[in-house]
Amino acid sequence: MPPRGDQERGRGRGRGRSSPRGGPPTRGGPPSRGGPPSRAGPSTRGGPPPRGGAPAFRGGPAPRRGAAQGLALAHVEAIGVKRPGFGNAGRPLEVFTNHFTTDIPSEMIHHYDGENSPGLLNLLSANHAADTITGGTKLVSVLLCTPLGPATDLDATHSFIVILPSEKTLPAALNFEIIKTLQETISPQVFTPRGAYDGRKNMFATSKFSFGDSGEFDVVLATAGAAQTASRSGRGPKVYKVRLTHVAEINPEVLARFLQGQQSTDNTVLTAITALNVVVRMEPNLNYPFNIRSFFTDKETRDIGSGIELWRGYFQSVRPGIGRMLINVDISTGMMYRRGPLLSLCLDFLGKRGQPLALTGRMPERERIRVQKFISGIRILTPSSRGARPRGVKRLSKNGADEMTFRLDNGPTITVADYFRTQQNQPLRFPSVLCVELGSGALIPLELCEVPPGQIIRKQLPPEKTADVVSFATKRPEDRLQSIRNGLSVLAYGQSQYVRQFGMDVGQEPVKIGARVLIPPTLKYGANSRQPTITPRDGAWNMIDKRLWGPRTIGQWVIAIYERQQRFNPNNVTDMIAGLTAACKAVGLMVGNAPAHVTWENAQGDISKQLRDAGLTCRNKTGALPTVIVVILPENGDDIYKQVKHFGDISMGVVTQCMKSSKCFRAKQQYYANVTLKLNPKLGGINAIPDARSVSVLSDANNPTIVMGADVIHPAPGSLGRPSFTALVGNVDSNTAKYIATINVQRPRLEIIEDLEAMTTSFQKYILNMYMGYRKTVEKQANPAPKRIIFFRDGVSEGEFQAVLDQGRYIACVTNAPDVLIREYRVLVELRLIQKACTALKINPKITMIVVGKRHHVRFFPKSSNEGDRSGNCPAGTVVDSEIVNPVEFDFYLQSHGGLIGTSRPAHYNVLYDENNFTPDGLQSLCFALCHVYARCTRSVSIPAPVYYADIVCSRSKYHFDPGRNLDSTETETATNTEEQEANLAAFKAAFKPVHDSMKQLIVFIMGVDTTVLLSFDAAGWSFNQVGGGQGTAKDEWLPVSEFPTSVHVELLKLKKIPDPFIGLHEWDVQWVGEASWAFKKKFIATEQQLKAPNVDLVFEGLDTFAVVELNGHKLLETENQFVTYRAAAQDYLRVGDNELILTFASAFLKGRDLEKEHGKLNLWNGDSSRLHVRKAQYNYGWDWGPVLMTAGPWRPVSLEFYDARITDFRVSSILNEDLEVNLDVTLSVSSEKASLASVILKAPSGVTVVGQKDIQVSDGTARAQFHLKKGEVDLWYPVGYGKQPIYEVQVEVQDGQANLLDSKSQKVGFRRARIVEDKLEGQDGLTFLFEINNIRIFCGGSNWIPADSFLTTLTPARYRAWLQLLVDGNQNMVRVWGGGIYEPDVFYEICDELGILVWQDFAFGCGQYPAYDSFVKNITVEAEQNVKRLRHHPSVVILAGNNEDYQIAETFKLDLDYDDETSDFRKTNFPARHIYERVLPSIVQQHSDIHYHRSSPYSGHGKPTTDKTYGDLHQWNVWHGSQEPWHNWDILAGRFVSEFGMEAYPDIRTVDHWLGGDKAERFPQSRTTVNHNKADGFERRLELYVYYTQIMQAETLASAYRLWRRNWAGRGKEYTAGALVWQINDCWPVTSWAIVDYFLRPKPAYFAIARELRPYTVGMTRKHVKEFANERTAADFKITSVVEMWATNSTLQEKRATLQVTSFDLDNADWRESWVKEVVLAPNASTELWKGVVPGQPVRTKDSEVPKAIIISARLLDDNGAVLGRYSNWPEPFKYIHFPKVEDLGFKITPLDDGKSVELTTEKPVKGIVLDVEGEEVKWSDQAIDLVPGDPQIISGVGLKGRQVKARFLGDGTA
Repeated sequence: MPPRGDQERGRGRGRGRSSPRGGPPTRGGPPSRGGPPSRAGPSTRGGPPPRGGAPAFRGGPAPRRGAAQGLALAHVEAIGVKRPGFGNAGRPLEVFTNHFTTDIPSEMIHHYDGENSPGLLNLLSANHAADTITGGTKLVSVLLCTPLGPATDLDATHSFIVILPSEKTLPAALNFEIIKTLQETISPQVFTPRGAYDGRKNMFATSKFSFGDSGEFDVVLATAGAAQTASRSGRGPKVYKVRLTHVAEINPEVLARFLQGQQSTDNTVLTAITALNVVVRMEPNLNYPFNIRSFFTDKETRDIGSGIELWRGYFQSVRPGIGRMLINVDISTGMMYRRGPLLSLCLDFLGKRGQPLALTGRMPERERIRVQKFISGIRILTPSSRGARPRGVKRLSKNGADEMTFRLDNGPTITVADYFRTQQNQPLRFPSVLCVELGSGALIPLELCEVPPGQIIRKQLPPEKTADVVSFATKRPEDRLQSIRNGLSVLAYGQSQYVRQFGMDVGQEPVKIGARVLIPPTLKYGANSRQPTITPRDGAWNMIDKRLWGPRTIGQWVIAIYERQQRFNPNNVTDMIAGLTAACKAVGLMVGNAPAHVTWENAQGDISKQLRDAGLTCRNKTGALPTVIVVILPENGDDIYKQVKHFGDISMGVVTQCMKSSKCFRAKQQYYANVTLKLNPKLGGINAIPDARSVSVLSDANNPTIVMGADVIHPAPGSLGRPSFTALVGNVDSNTAKYIATINVQRPRLEIIEDLEAMTTSFQKYILNMYMGYRKTVEKQANPAPKRIIFFRDGVSEGEFQAVLDQGRYIACVTNAPDVLIREYRVLVELRLIQKACTALKINPKITMIVVGKRHHVRFFPKSSNEGDRSGNCPAGTVVDSEIVNPVEFDFYLQSHGGLIGTSRPAHYNVLYDENNFTPDGLQSLCFALCHVYARCTRSVSIPAPVYYADIVCSRSKYHFDPGRNLDSTETETATNTEEQEANLAAFKAAFKPVHDSMKQLIVFIMGVDTTVLLSFDAAGWSFNQVGGGQGTAKDEWLPVSEFPTSVHVELLKLKKIPDPFIGLHEWDVQWVGEASWAFKKKFIATEQQLKAPNVDLVFEGLDTFAVVELNGHKLLETENQFVTYRAAAQDYLRVGDNELILTFASAFLKGRDLEKEHGKLNLWNGDSSRLHVRKAQYNYGWDWGPVLMTAGPWRPVSLEFYDARITDFRVSSILNEDLEVNLDVTLSVSSEKASLASVILKAPSGVTVVGQKDIQVSDGTARAQFHLKKGEVDLWYPVGYGKQPIYEVQVEVQDGQANLLDSKSQKVGFRRARIVEDKLEGQDGLTFLFEINNIRIFCGGSNWIPADSFLTTLTPARYRAWLQLLVDGNQNMVRVWGGGIYEPDVFYEICDELGILVWQDFAFGCGQYPAYDSFVKNITVEAEQNVKRLRHHPSVVILAGNNEDYQIAETFKLDLDYDDETSDFRKTNFPARHIYERVLPSIVQQHSDIHYHRSSPYSGHGKPTTDKTYGDLHQWNVWHGSQEPWHNWDILAGRFVSEFGMEAYPDIRTVDHWLGGDKAERFPQSRTTVNHNKADGFERRLELYVYYTQIMQAETLASAYRLWRRNWAGRGKEYTAGALVWQINDCWPVTSWAIVDYFLRPKPAYFAIARELRPYTVGMTRKHVKEFANERTAADFKITSVVEMWATNSTLQEKRATLQVTSFDLDNADWRESWVKEVVLAPNASTELWKGVVPGQPVRTKDSEVPKAIIISARLLDDNGAVLGRYSNWPEPFKYIHFPKVEDLGFKITPLDDGKSVELTTEKPVKGIVLDVEGEEVKWSDQAIDLVPGDPQIISGVGLKGRQVKARFLGDGTA
């Protein structure tokens, strides 16, 4: 726990029993802590350190618990309560925690601030009035008074440091820049060593600076923009005056004593710990975006839409533990504005991407304000601000740039649009689009604004993005701990000059500590329950055989339905009524009658009136108003819900219960049982109580106890003038199970509850009165007054503990301060107000005050999975009160709930005041018990129920405002000045309405739209077993699975039953797994209601591969295909209650051997020949880049589906004609004759309906709708780089004859015209083979894709997105899904649709002579049909190829292959698979899709072999394999479309080290381990060097191919090569391969080289040596001329004018160079020949012995502004003949730039193949494999560089 002020154990802040109520506190002993801290330090400081400095105090083992060990000494004082001892209850458990030990400094710490600056406040006031001084220099005086973060706050009385200038508080990032400039540039001689700065008011150093006690410095930040601005304005640059005052010396010995419990928590300790936090945060705060205690990097990001990016961050906080100092390290998530154009960001936020005219003055005001709220405060760059600091946005204009006017200096009035057109020469593309107003008042059109990266969004997260953030932030415990470990390399404490100079040596391993698991309380249900008591297990229990403890009765009730009657008809209502009443009866909640009234209402009407009328109808029918109104909501019914709750809770005082129609539709009984748990407390009932024997503290009749919970909730970040809300909750019964609540509105961002006294005392409203009234009237207690108050407080940060206890010194410290500071620190005392309330009621209970903290980063991790719960978290009840807790204070951590997803967060309990003298065991068991009395679920919760309830009450504050007033803080405009803020606050307070009187005694806050967990086959309840027992499990041993879907290897790895096959030679240690049989078992419950469904199917989306499925002992089906979804009718074998599903998987390898024995052995490349008979991912058998890992298991989801009728097929066919008009044809098939009508709707990306048709007749189980859409009615989908990728949605529904909804489905589609064009060519034989999209011919530059992991179930959507984003970032537009892998999951193709990546999809056949016997053909027919139907709607999928290289197999092995024979029965030949590729597959593709079918890859057609280069596609392996041509011959190796080619290279050395697993003896290329991870042997023993050479060879080879083949794309009729797909983009494990990005997503240099060659504009060259003989007879008389040819490419659709700049260099003569320039025009979508001639400076040779000069030719294409469009340097080849200059003669320099994120490369001689790297964690570079020439510097950025030293390798660098 971080340090706080000082206090005394047992009485809080000196409150002895003799202290009068309400009086001032007494300390009970010196010294006084009430006033401001003395700068001389406390009396306990002890003088200067001993000779040699104080000893470095290292963590080591913390003192163990004991009677006295680890406890503070008697004289030591605490802020709250001093620790009385340690707990002993519960079973012991050893856990890891995310803390790391650190030394504390041994030298004196010098503290600088401006607290004692005389006349500071007067100076501030004066500078506000006049901010200009003579000489034109603007002086800005800035008061920096923002407090430190909660974990490290100094005393709130702490004074101020000043950076002068001052108009306003400067951003912390700017302050850091000022101080950095001061220390490193202005006065480096003074600041040696550097001081560590907190960004606001404190600086710490290890020695005193030379200026003495005080110093002032002038700082000017040098930026180009600032200089330009100053020049234009006539003013001098802005000067920042920094004043530093030496205020204290801190002896670290004080901190050492504090850690040992020998020192009170005083300001010296506080300041020392603050100093250490400042030290560890200094380095990252200088280099990364940061908030108070976290910083964020763009190494791991996710774009979640709406203009938001998520960045992975790291939290760090220095915290004292018992006997040692610790650093708490955790991962965190930062929400950033997406970098790029501000206009695009705003459109994305509105969900109107690509629609700029949605942001004009005609847009709805509500939408404009939404955008304004989102972007206010964002900092942007404008065309005039190059090199300057980004400027802040204040607001959004109300009109467009063509309507906003202003007056020029002494000139006419002009519109903003005209100003930029006439004055700035920047005509606007969208003049009607809005502008942003900057802080200076300047108006800038949105389209001219650019958002720089790394800006934290300090606004409320849009609700619809919560799931995205949770998905990004959530990690399983073991993954989180590993990420934290990995984070140490990012934190890089050892590399921080600040950490080093303070002597803080940080441990590298997380601390292991002792914990305990508490016994949960016993809960009591109704006496007539079959099971009246239950002891929770793992934080959960169920309601089976239980009745509620205190059930209530529902008298009259009505139902209001806001779902369409067609979707929720009377039959559905009947089922819902039956289900709800049955559930109520089962738990004892009595329902007197059927609902008096059922009504369907229109949500567009007056909902309050509709509900009131429903109640009146009930009264007219029954004579009584309803007890409950049940409301059925549609999807997205949040607005209705808000109005319902306002009506019920606030206006009318009637219980309302909302349920979603989708949840009620065929809901199982468990759903309604969950509803009863919420409904009964609303009616005033009690669900369960803790057994008195379990919680003796609460059940002590002699000491009746009231437990309170309080919380404060604040408005969203950036919302000014919006109130905060406070809630107080307390029990009214003796069992602490019945709670009431009150809520209030107060000033914003005030953590202290202002009106706590009123909330606890007033008549009928307040908790204490309610408690005593209930005990007197209901429980018949003669003395109803409480003897104990246990007060839990949430929403208080650790730095505010003292404010909760005492106000005296806060008010004292600001008595003479400005009003703004008085308002900020005017906090009232909660403890004192509780005491005052008790005095007013004439009661005298003993008070215990506990702060419950959730906003911390402490986590616990079980040592092994066996010690955790199912989620991998520590068990519910895990408590820690030693080692990492505060050395003095009484605090502990309790993880009271069972884990669900991610890593559970324990609650942190701090005892601030305790008159009840709780023991640790007593208080911990009390807190744990209170976590089990939360009424609305059967799980323990994370914090005690009363404070949990208070949190919910606060969150429901919006229901207290009239929905019709539109007074909602999420939708109204943010106030911009104090007057507006005060007016807004007053309006909110006036509009706030209290809870209706009739609801005040009920638990009115336990509400919410009800949800249910449908029967889903997730990991819960699954286990697995090795059939018959073996190395995996014992014979009858069933082990729980860790995740689902899953596979055997994944589970065995998690359980450490097998070694990691990706490391060392362990691939061969796990081969037994693939030859064993395995079973997976799922136990689940089915209800009677579920089994009433007409149809119940078990659906298996993927079983790998040979499986027998049994349900309750009955065999349902056998599977034989990994790629097929199986569906089995299950209704006949399901039973009410427990059911058991078993999946038994036979060895696919052994099954394949059996099939091979039966059907014969066949030819293949790669893997075992038996694979050809098995429909399983072929790469599992091993390939020349992948391991042999034969997986098994349920690899895709399994579900139980209940239905009456279902849509069995749903096809959307969109055929575009040549005019790009769309003929849309939607057909669907239905399983039941009940289906009568269907409807079809096409929705645009915005959600607007484009076309639709209703009441379509269903005939013979099918329905069809057709639409014709003219050009422009829909937006077309284009590949990346050619246009946008709009995704539409087709929605279909089917109904029966009574208009009951039977089923509905939707499908995402994109509209494009895709063709494979085979046209004649000019000047060459053969035909084109090119892709044409929407009449645009596309050069396809891309990659081949293999499965991205050997264990497919470990692949997440995030990993898929990261891989595919790499393609787009690398300028690639096509990916080929290779046939030896799988049909990828839907998310793969969805991301391709979104990103605009064209997909070439192979069917799953690869490199083999596949069979075609009947059962095999039948098997693959089902496979092909299912996958074609699944993929056909994706606009990205443009071609389906029958196989990979199977025709080449036939050619190689001389099989029966006559290309002219199209009619024979191929099944009778020894190449029977022709029947599949030429009959079966094309028929399926034609019948079920509109996608082009291609028989194979490669395949030439036209009777030509697969090696033909003039037709079809080609696999060109004659550089790596075959004839092994030199790479500069790619041009003569070209085909019409090269769908495979490649070159092998090692991965990043870090990846190599991973597979070596730490075995340094194997760290050379020819080692056994390395060879196992590389099928190509090597010779060089220096591994890093060998890695570099292979990578450069790969980069040069592949770049050359793309360069030469793009030249062949020469325009219409000259598309000699139309595409090139490199083999391959990715790996499935860590390996040396042809991949250009390794398994860990680390790009190799080739990735960057290819990216350069696929830019929109490139320049290329080729060098030829022409040998001409004097005559035909001679062989000795000749001349050799070196000729260079030069061309450029342009992939855009417009011609491009550019400047060609060519410079030649002689590598051996630095004085010679030749340059020339030429203006060129690049043809659109084609290559353009630019120049051909003799290599400059190269003489004609007449002998082969004459060595040519090493002439390097550099070419650049420049645009009109001089920007480089493309560059390329042509070097003489082969490189091995070049005599490279000495390194010291190159003049090669790597210059770090000031941003710490990029470097500039310069040279005086040409340098070839530069690859950059750093020590430690890798950097994400913007470019690699760089060629550098003199006069052409290149700036390379590096994400994660963080200012580290950059090293480089290049050819000839002397390392060979």
